[in-house]
Amino acid sequence: MSSSFLHVLVTDITTEGYQSRHEADYHGVLELGRQKNNLERLFEPRVLTPGRTRLVIAEMGKSEISRHQAEVRTLPESKVEVRNISPQAVLHLGNGQALPPGQSHIDSHSLVIRVGNQRVIHFDVIDPDDDSLESLPEATLAPGSSLQSRERSERLGLIRANRDGGESPIEAILSRLQLAVDALQTDAENPNYYDFMAKSLVEIVGLDIGGVLFFDTMSGNWQVQSQHIRSQLAGCSELTPSRRVMSHVLARKQTFIYNHGDDLASLSESMVRIERVVAAPILDKNQQVIGALYGERRQRLGGVVPFPTISKADALIVELLAMGVAGGLERIKFQKEKIKLEKEKFQALYAFEQFFTKSLAEKLIQNPSLMDGRECEVTVLFCDIRGFSRESEHLGPLKTVEWVRSVMDKLSACVQDYDGVLIDFIGDELVAMWGAPDHQENHAELACQAAQAMIESLPELRDSCQKFGLSKPMDLGVGINSGYAHVGNTGSSRRFKYGPLGNTVNIASRIQNLNKILRTQLLLTAETRKRINSIALARRVGEFRLANLSESVQVYEMLVPQHNNLNECSSDQIHQRQDEIIKDYEKALEDFENAKFRDSVRRLNEVLTRFENDGPTLFLLSEAIRHLQSDTDPKLFNKVFEGNRK
Repeated sequence: MSSSFLHVLVTDITTEGYQSRHEADYHGVLELGRQKNNLERLFEPRVLTPGRTRLVIAEMGKSEISRHQAEVRTLPESKVEVRNISPQAVLHLGNGQALPPGQSHIDSHSLVIRVGNQRVIHFDVIDPDDDSLESLPEATLAPGSSLQSRERSERLGLIRANRDGGESPIEAILSRLQLAVDALQTDAENPNYYDFMAKSLVEIVGLDIGGVLFFDTMSGNWQVQSQHIRSQLAGCSELTPSRRVMSHVLARKQTFIYNHGDDLASLSESMVRIERVVAAPILDKNQQVIGALYGERRQRLGGVVPFPTISKADALIVELLAMGVAGGLERIKFQKEKIKLEKEKFQALYAFEQFFTKSLAEKLIQNPSLMDGRECEVTVLFCDIRGFSRESEHLGPLKTVEWVRSVMDKLSACVQDYDGVLIDFIGDELVAMWGAPDHQENHAELACQAAQAMIESLPELRDSCQKFGLSKPMDLGVGINSGYAHVGNTGSSRRFKYGPLGNTVNIASRIQNLNKILRTQLLLTAETRKRINSIALARRVGEFRLANLSESVQVYEMLVPQHNNLNECSSDQIHQRQDEIIKDYEKALEDFENAKFRDSVRRLNEVLTRFENDGPTLFLLSEAIRHLQSDTDPKLFNKVFEGNRK
C-alpha cells in the first residue's frame, strides 16, 4: 500500500499580497466543502471515518461552493485525483479548467483548485518512501532567521570533515563560498540580478543549467524568471522544472537533491533528459515559499560519460544563494514599504499641519490613538467676520472668496501660534479648540491669548484688505467657552472630521453671537474666566439666557488695547483705564441686578463720559432705563438678560 499523503496549502489573495490560511498534511480521502452550520469552523479538519477527513474551505455565505464539493486523494505513482461530488456546482482548477459535477481530474505530483476569485488551494503528493529524493537535514532559513548555535556547529563540523578527504577539499569549498558571498553582494534591484544568480548557479556549483523560479499561487505553476545554460551545452533545451522535486520543495520548505537519473524508467516526463537536480526554496519572512533556485546536471539519452552526483556541499551552496535572493527580495520589499510609509507619513503630516501645529501633527502620527473619541475638558473658540453679508454682496463671489481666505490665513496663524487646533471654517466663521487631542493644562489661557492676537491683528487686516475695496473697515467677533465635550470624529463613516461636540460648543457659538448685541469683540463665559490668570483684563458683562439653552450663562468681556482707543495710551495708562472701566461698570451692573435702576443709570452715565462708545455700558443703560420707564417691581425683577439672537 502506498504511504504517500497530501500536503495542503490554502492561500487567500488580498490587496496586500498572499495570505496563508491553512497548511497541513492529510492521509486518505480529503472531502472539501463550505460550512453546513455555525458549528463547523473554517479550515478546522474533522475526521469523518478512518481514512476520510472533512475540511471546510468556504464560509456559509459562499453559495457557489457546495456543502459537499470535492474529494481529493493520492494515487499510485505520485498522482493526485480530484472528483467533483457536488450535484450542481462546477469546480474550477488552477489552470482555468472547469470540472463539472460527477467528473474527476488526475494530475502528477501536484494539483490546484480555486475557490471564488480570492482563495487558492494547492495539493502536493509527498511520498516518504521515495528514496530517489534527498533533502538537506535542516530547513532553509527565511529572511530574518539565523542558525541556532548547535546547527552552526554541525555545519562547521561538515566543513572540518572535508579536510580529511570528504566530498571536496576545504580550499575548494572556501573558494566556492567566496564566490557565493560575492554573488550575494549583488544589488537585488539590479535589472540583471536574476540573470546573474542563474549564472552563478552554473559557475559556482558546476551545473549545466541554472534558473530562478517563482511560484504562481493562482495556477500552481513554477514560472522561470531567468535561466543560464553552460556554454558547452548551447543546444540544450530550456529549463522545465521537475514537478516531483518542486512539489517536495513547496511542501517541505527544504532543499532537495535528485541523484537517480540512471533509472530512466522511473523519471517523470520533465526529467527524461536530466541526470541530477537540486532545488532550494526562496522564502519570504513568513516562511512561505515564493520561489526557488533550481539547477540540473544533464546527460542526453544515449550519453556514455557519467555526470557527477550533486553533493550536499553543492546543495548547501545553492541554498546559501537562495537565502541571499530571499534576503535581497525582503530588503527591496522593506525599502518599498519604508518609502511608502515615509510618503504616507509626509502626506499625513501635511494633512495634519493644515489643522494642527507641526509638533502636535508629529505626535498624532506617532500615536494615532490620540484621535480616538473621548470626553475631555476643552476650550472652544468661535471667530466671526462682522458685516460679511454686506461685504459679500458688495464684492461679488470671486473677491469675497479671496478676501475671506486672506483673513482666515491670519486668524489660523493666531490659533496655531498658541498651540490650538483648527476645527472648521464655516463661511465667514472659524472654529478652534484647545485641550485635545493632546492634553493642555492651560487650554483656556492659550485660547484667550489666541483671541487677543486676533483682535490685535485687526489694524493689519484692515490695511491688507483695502485692496479688496470693502465698503467699511472690517471687524471681528470672538466667543470662548470651556467645559467638557466629546472629542473625536464628529463627521460620518464616509468623511472624517475631528472636533468637539456637546453643550460646551453650543455655548461658545452663542457667546460669539452676543458680540452683536453688546457691540463687543471678545466675550467669554465664567467657565473660561475662572481658568485664566489674567482676571483683571476681563469684566463681567451680565447673566444671559442663550438661544435654545435652558440654563443662563455668566458672560465676561476680555479687554484689549484697541478698546476705546486705548492703543494710543502707554502700558501703565492702558491698565489704569481698563481697571477703571471694569470697576465702574461692574458697580453699575451690581446696582442693576439689585433693582437699583436709578443708581445704575447714574453710574453708567459717568462711565460714558470717559468711554462714550462702550458697547456693554450702552446696552446696560438701555436696559436700566427700560425698567425705570416700565416701573418694574423689584420683587418681580429678573436680572437675566435675553440673548436669543443666535
